[in-house]
Amino acid sequence: MFWKTWKSKFENSNSIKCTEVDGLVNDQDIANKFASYFANCYAANNSKRASELELEYTQMRQNYNGFLLSGDKVIDTELVSKVVMDMKRGKAPGLDGLAVEHITFAHPAVVLLLVNLFQLIVKHHYVPRGFCCNYIVPLPKCHDARSKALTCDDFRGIAISSIF
Repeated sequence: MFWKTWKSKFENSNSIKCTEVDGLVNDQDIANKFASYFANCYAANNSKRASELELEYTQMRQNYNGFLLSGDKVIDTELVSKVVMDMKRGKAPGLDGLAVEHITFAHPAVVLLLVNLFQLIVKHHYVPRGFCCNYIVPLPKCHDARSKALTCDDFRGIAISSIF
C-alpha cells in the first residue's frame, strides 16, 4: 500500500521523480528508512516523563464516565447519512482497504449498521482497535526535488486512517 501511494505521488507525468532518499535507492531500504524516521518523530523525548504521564492519565481515566449525550447530540440515521454524503471522495483507503466510495455507494442498510456501531461505541466507552490504526505516507515538502538530493527531513508524514 505504501508503494502504491508513493507511485501515485511520484511516478505520474505531472509529478516529480524521486528515486533516491538519504542516498538509498533500494525500495525496501527507503521504506525502512522512512519507517525509522517517522517512528523517531513520534517517540517521546523523555521516556521516564512519558511513563509518568501515561500512569497519571490511566489513573485519571479509571473513574471518568464522560459527558452524557443530551437530546440534541444523538447519533441517528439522519446524522450518519449526512456525514457519509459530505465525505470527500477520491481519498486513499485505510489499512482496511475501505474507501469513502465503499460507504457512499453501498446499500442504505449500511448506514443503519453504522448508526448501531457508533451508538454501541458511545454506550460501552470502547473504540475498536482497528479504528486507531493508520499508516503514514511521506509527502515532499519541497518543490525542487530534481535539483537537490532528498533526505527524510524533506518529507512530511500524512497519516491515512480508516474512514470510520
